[in-house]
Amino acid sequence: MIPESKFAGLRVRNLLLMVFCYVVLTVFFYLRYTFGFERLIVNLFLIICFTVLLLLLTVSRRVRGAIHGNLSESHNGLMRLTLILTASVIVYSFLPHYTMPFLLLAFFMTEVSGGEIALMMTSFAATFFTINANGSIYELAEYIILIIAGAILLPIFENEKHRPAVSFITFCLCVVLPAIFSYIPAGQISLKIVIFGAVTGLVTDLLFILLFDRMKVVVKQQEERNIKEIISDTYPLVREIRSFSPADYTHAKSVSVLAAKCAQVAELDPDICAAGGFYYRLGILGGEPVVQNGVTLAQLNCFPQAVITILAEYNGQERPISTPESAVVNLVNHLVSRFEHLKEQTKSSDWNREIVIMQTLNELSGSGLYDKSGLSINGYLKIREFLLRGDDL
Repeated sequence: MIPESKFAGLRVRNLLLMVFCYVVLTVFFYLRYTFGFERLIVNLFLIICFTVLLLLLTVSRRVRGAIHGNLSESHNGLMRLTLILTASVIVYSFLPHYTMPFLLLAFFMTEVSGGEIALMMTSFAATFFTINANGSIYELAEYIILIIAGAILLPIFENEKHRPAVSFITFCLCVVLPAIFSYIPAGQISLKIVIFGAVTGLVTDLLFILLFDRMKVVVKQQEERNIKEIISDTYPLVREIRSFSPADYTHAKSVSVLAAKCAQVAELDPDICAAGGFYYRLGILGGEPVVQNGVTLAQLNCFPQAVITILAEYNGQERPISTPESAVVNLVNHLVSRFEHLKEQTKSSDWNREIVIMQTLNELSGSGLYDKSGLSINGYLKIREFLLRGDDL
């Protein structure tokens, strides 16, 4: 069985870096606003509570299969988001009270990390700032509303037809909410807050109009890099597999490469097939129960949900194969396994390559294993033609 202890060090490191960021933020507020020692104790307690709850949320989302595709819910991703939050709050602290652009921060965080994580991290940042900057409960209420609004408006903003309306609503919120919530304790509207709110609204709209589409491209590119990273020879789990069983490593590489080529031929996602192909037999290396252990190891390493789905549908044992990529990986795994067996047991002159491929494909297609996969007949035929004319097996 593959041990998990070697991955714990990376998680602990990132966790400590997250806590360190909040400690830095506490020191910054202490130097800027000068509060007593008891406030430092309160901050430490808040940091511990938030960190524990955040980790519980990420574990819960992995179990539910709700991991965001860009791996921001990995410990490394959370550490990066914490750095962004820390820097943002430090910059925000130089703005007048009630005018912090938490709506912009919520927009960004929701785009790169998903709703629940974004709401939790930005809400904590707003709470932490308000407490340490001697803000009022009204200021905190305003920021929470802005954060919720940002998370709600982002999916609407994705539709280009709705962008003018969302931009107008964003501007209004950035102007009206600071004016209202600052009026409640003061009894009068501050022109300074209204002006800063208007500037914040304009900057928020401008940044999102200019950067939103670019952000989506960057997030997509990051997802692709993350998928390639988990099957690179330098990735810890890949090294573990190679050290644990060289034969299984060779098999995994063969399935990964061929599955990616078949996916390209069938116009599917080659990166998902490559990763799913490499880790398809991960559960076997993890021991019984095979499927659950494979899924658990994938979740612990924060694999994309599409890859976890492929592992959960291993040979259709516990769940029917439900995606074309899962069907391709299963098909290729069967073919590679059969050829490996033939090469071990017989001479190459004793069997015909084309006949073995056709026989294996006919057995698989006739088994009904791919009936719910969504793999089209045209895609299947393209894969079969590619396999018959190629020398990849």
